Amino acid sequence: MDWTAFFPPNTPVTALPSWSEPRLLVPARSMAEAWQRSHLFPAFSWPARVRKNLLRLAAATGARARKRTPANEWMLGSFLADVWPEAQSATVLLGSPSPTQKTTVEITGADGRPLGFVKIAEHEPAKERLRQERDVLAQLPEGAGPKLIKYGLLARSEALVTSALPGRPLPPDLPPAHTLIGYVRSLERSESYPVEAHPWIRTLPAGRGPVAKSIEALSGREWAVTVQHGDLVWNTFDAAGRLSACDWEYGTLDGFPGQDLANYVLQVGMERNGWSPERVRPIGVRFLQSAGYSEREAHALLDLAAFDVYLKFEADGYTPDRPEQQWRAFFWHMSSGT
Repeated sequence: MDWTAFFPPNTPVTALPSWSEPRLLVPARSMAEAWQRSHLFPAFSWPARVRKNLLRLAAATGARARKRTPANEWMLGSFLADVWPEAQSATVLLGSPSPTQKTTVEITGADGRPLGFVKIAEHEPAKERLRQERDVLAQLPEGAGPKLIKYGLLARSEALVTSALPGRPLPPDLPPAHTLIGYVRSLERSESYPVEAHPWIRTLPAGRGPVAKSIEALSGREWAVTVQHGDLVWNTFDAAGRLSACDWEYGTLDGFPGQDLANYVLQVGMERNGWSPERVRPIGVRFLQSAGYSEREAHALLDLAAFDVYLKFEADGYTPDRPEQQWRAFFWHMSSGT
């Protein structure tokens, strides 16, 4: 979709880090607007945050090239007119290139405050993820995530409209904040099953030999069915101790207990800290034990999380030679001995 469709007519727009490699498109009608709206530029490590602030300063001072939208109809505004007639501006975050790439747009009103977000998918794999998120949001417990406001066609794309979440992003620490345990537990449903009969376990591929021992380690008791997010790191918000989460595209209503906690540890350890599987595993085991799981169960839940995310990324087009896929495969091989 052409970038001009996201902004009102005659809006000056700057691209970060540049127009040749845009990641964030920011309205720049004033220095204050360019600085404020550019806060969405992604940065997780300290060096990345320093670079982010330098880019934001360049955007605010006009040191980055600006382009102006034509005096045409605001396509995205027309799509939102029935739910947010007060919408005045947009900031556009472009996803990383992949089969499931999506565009995320923050919509603001006349006072500059966020009304919510629009996620846009152009290609079929991305549309499938977006539909998955729509279906999960429609059945989330109150307050667990954003409200589903609208889903529909935008040109040849599909668009999901949701409310904004209160609070600040939960810091991606290890071990994670203990409030995360309570949040994940609040998503458990009333029904439970033996491990082999659990609906989430039954969705795993038939050839699940790499984690067969892990599944066996979870036998002997029943396991609740839970709403599972699948990607809580950087997507969890803390409003005075009350947590909620956005971006439910990897979510499921038939999830397995402990998987979100285990995956959180793996993500932070690998993606944020760059730690080895050997260093991450004992941290994950201790954290899961603090959540009430036995040591044996903790090891099994971590292995299943690594296996599950490996399969999801494989479906998204990640090849086995990618470093992150090699990391995940090595993690569960540590337990299986293969």
